[in-house]
Amino acid sequence: MALGLCRARGLRRLKPSLISHIEGGVPLQCRDYRLTGRLLSSSTSLGMKEAFSYTPPTPSFAKSSNAYLPRKAGQKTFAIGDIHGDLPKLLMALMSAKLITQTPNSTSDEDVTLSDFKWSGGDSVLVQVGDILDRGSFECACLHLLATLSHQAAEEGGGVVFCLGNHEVLNALGLFNYADKEGNTEFESIFGGYFDHVEEGGEWRLNYAGNQPTRWRCWEPGGALANFNLLNNFVLGTQVGRSVFVHGGITKEHLEKYGGLQGMNDMARDWFENASHEAPEPPLTPDTPPEEIIASAKKRAKSISSSMPPFLGGGPSERASPVWMRDYSKPNDVTPSNSSAPVLAQEALDYIGSEAGEEARRFVVGHTPQTRINSACEGMVWRVDVGMSAGVMNNVPEILEITTGDVSDEINIIRPGKEDKVKGEDRECRAGGSTLVR
Repeated sequence: MALGLCRARGLRRLKPSLISHIEGGVPLQCRDYRLTGRLLSSSTSLGMKEAFSYTPPTPSFAKSSNAYLPRKAGQKTFAIGDIHGDLPKLLMALMSAKLITQTPNSTSDEDVTLSDFKWSGGDSVLVQVGDILDRGSFECACLHLLATLSHQAAEEGGGVVFCLGNHEVLNALGLFNYADKEGNTEFESIFGGYFDHVEEGGEWRLNYAGNQPTRWRCWEPGGALANFNLLNNFVLGTQVGRSVFVHGGITKEHLEKYGGLQGMNDMARDWFENASHEAPEPPLTPDTPPEEIIASAKKRAKSISSSMPPFLGGGPSERASPVWMRDYSKPNDVTPSNSSAPVLAQEALDYIGSEAGEEARRFVVGHTPQTRINSACEGMVWRVDVGMSAGVMNNVPEILEITTGDVSDEINIIRPGKEDKVKGEDRECRAGGSTLVR
C-alpha cells in the first residue's frame, strides 16, 4: 500500500540483497531505492473520486499526546535520533533493535515493500526525538513506516511516540531551505495528484506562490497531514518511565512559562490542528497579477508564524525553544560548553518529575549530531542524534535502549553489526574529553 492512496502498490521496492545488507549492518545509500511511478490508484476508473480516496489508518499516528507514560520493571524504551528522510538507515536501526521483522507478503523476490515490515517489539515503546523531515529523499516513506508501526505497537501494549523537531516546525512555516529535491518530488508524487483531483484542478497551488505547494499544504497548520491525524499527534516532549524525551532540550523556565510538558503539548497540538490563515478573497486565479499572488502567500506565512506558540520559535537565542536548544548537546561528543548545563538539566528534571509523580532522571535529546550516542551532565542527558542520514553525516545508525528496573534503569546502545550491546557507562562524556571508545 502506498502511503494511503487506495490500492496503490510498490511505494519502494526493497531488493532482497539490500535487506540482507540491512540485517548485516552495512550502511545503505538512498540511491538504492526507487520510486516506482506515480503513486495513484491502480483502478482504471481514475475519474472517480473514490479512486483517490485517502485512507488514514496507516499514515495516521496513534495518539501519544500524554506528557507521561509509566513503565514497569523489565519493560524497554528505545530512542532513535534525527532521521532526515533516510529510509534505509531507519530500517537498519529498527531491525538491529529487533523492533521490526521482515515478513514478505509477496512470493516474488522483486516485490518487497514497506508493508512487509511489522512491529516485533511487543510492549516496548519507541520514541523518535524529532527531525524526520528534510535533507533526505524518503520523508514520506519514513512517516508511512513509523505511522504504521505506531498502530501495530499499540495493539501489543507498546507504542511509538513522535517528538517535534525544528525541521517539522520549519516545514509548517513554509520554510523549505533544507528540503531535498527528491523529497519534494516524493511529496508531489504522493499528494499532488490527490489535491488536484479534490480541488478539480491545480489553481489551489497559486495560494502558495510556487513555494513547494504540495509540501506546504501537507505541513501547514490545519493542513492535510493534520486532517489525517498525523501532525496533531506529535508531542513537544514526553516522560516515559524515568526518561524525558525532547528534540533539543528544555529548562525550568520553559516549563513554568508554558504549563509544563502537557501544556506545551496541548498548545502545539492546537496550533497544528487549526488553520490560522484565511482563504484569499476573491480566490486567486491564473489571471491574478503575480504581485498579488506573492503578497497573498506572504500573508499566509505571516499568519502561520504569528500564531505559532513562542516555544517553537528560535527567538533571540536557541535556548528560547525546546526544539532549537543546544545547551545540553553542543559541542558534540564532549562535555557541553555551557557550564550551567548540569544545573539547567537538574532543575528541569526535578520540575517534570514532580508533575508526573515519578522521578525524572535523564533527558534524551537529538538535534546536534554526535559521532556516537553518548551521555553528558553526569548521565542526566543522553544525546542520540548520530547524523545517520546520508544528507547529514552518513553515520551508522544507533538506538538507545533503556530497560526499566525497580530502582534503577539499565542503559545500552544498539549498533548494527555489533553482536553485543554497548554499555551506557562506556559512552559517558567527562570534563576535558570524551570516552567514546566503543
